[in-house]
Amino acid sequence: MQKDAVQIPINPPAKVRRPPKPGGLEPGSTDAEALARLKSERVQQRLAKLPDWRLSHGGTAIQRIHRFPLSRVAMAYAAFTSELATSFNMPVHLSLRGASLFITLHGAPIRGSHGGVTDAMLDFAEVLR
Repeated sequence: MQKDAVQIPINPPAKVRRPPKPGGLEPGSTDAEALARLKSERVQQRLAKLPDWRLSHGGTAIQRIHRFPLSRVAMAYAAFTSELATSFNMPVHLSLRGASLFITLHGAPIRGSHGGVTDAMLDFAEVLR
């Protein structure tokens, strides 16, 4: 005894239209992080208050070198920084070289590349002073 086969019509998916891009963003950038990017003048003003921090060559990150008396102190501070960055949801790159800790704060990734410097990054840098 054969069961009757049921045919289900398959319709092609409807064409989906993308919403318009918000004004003022860089081409291809629709992320909220892009809205939070600061202009270079504002970044320089904020960095002037954080003398140990420097803008990266590409302008998408800020960097600092902490020098400690012992390498184990640098390791402990790296662990602290990593945990703090996690709690702030802040992308951070840490590099230990002897008793020196190199800290780089990047903007949140936007379409595969790092975003620009934001107030949140600079606020986090102030916490690490």
